[in-house]
Amino acid sequence: MQKRFLIGVDLRWNTKGSFVGRTLLNVNPAPTEGEDDRVLLYNDFLVSPLLPTGPGYIEQKFSGSDDFEANTDTLGRVMDAYAHHVIADSGGTLMLTDLQGMINAGFLTMIC
Repeated sequence: MQKRFLIGVDLRWNTKGSFVGRTLLNVNPAPTEGEDDRVLLYNDFLVSPLLPTGPGYIEQKFSGSDDFEANTDTLGRVMDAYAHHVIADSGGTLMLTDLQGMINAGFLTMIC
């Protein structure tokens, strides 16, 4: 029987310089027909600075902004469980979307 081990990954959040904002004007409602090409979908938003990239950095996307597909690797399943518990623990008032991160030297820095 083969044993599988989860290698420890240090999660770091990209919070330095991040902020939550709210638009001054209401966002237009979604169109009833045709393509939805609005830039903002909601009045509240989160902004995080871009992380440095280069040799040795690997970007991994765990979920999209408006779609969800279950991850199949161990780290992806951990992120799916995390996103699920944010919804459950907040009583349905918070939801994380577009979860992605940069992996470098064994550290995963989340970009969300």
